[in-house]
Amino acid sequence: MVLINGTKSYVFKGDAPFGSCHASTVVRLSCGSSVAAWFGGTCEGDPDVNIWMSRYIGDQWSPPVKAAEEEGLPHWNPVLFEAEPGELILYYKVGHTFSEWYTRYIVSQDGGLTWTAPSELVAGDRGGRGPVRHQSAERLQIRIRHQRNDDASIAAEIAALA
Repeated sequence: MVLINGTKSYVFKGDAPFGSCHASTVVRLSCGSSVAAWFGGTCEGDPDVNIWMSRYIGDQWSPPVKAAEEEGLPHWNPVLFEAEPGELILYYKVGHTFSEWYTRYIVSQDGGLTWTAPSELVAGDRGGRGPVRHQSAERLQIRIRHQRNDDASIAAEIAALA
């Protein structure tokens, strides 16, 4: 069991640029900073729901910024993952209903300051498959592998206590 000591801090208070937010994900980067992401908009499932993020640097969170937006399509369930030092991947779902969802990903080489254009995790796949957060109290062994557009692949094994 890993015991973590820390302090409570708010990513934002009150003045958020969205009415509702949900499904947060946080990753501690190898450089020592942290990144959080969530989906936010008028209301869950509305077409203005996008993926938002904030970076924790020093002792405070940056103001929320949009990390992923496709006009007219609600975004869902972001998952952040540092594939290797300096390479941050953000997976998320897009679509109006679960059966229409497709999984997208974007990649940052600078801790979430800039992102690549979105790509589908598996071209043509629908139904919301792809990385998800897991609340299990048991040790997880997850193998993540996806093919990139340039035919290079990422293979990573994650061992984590959820």
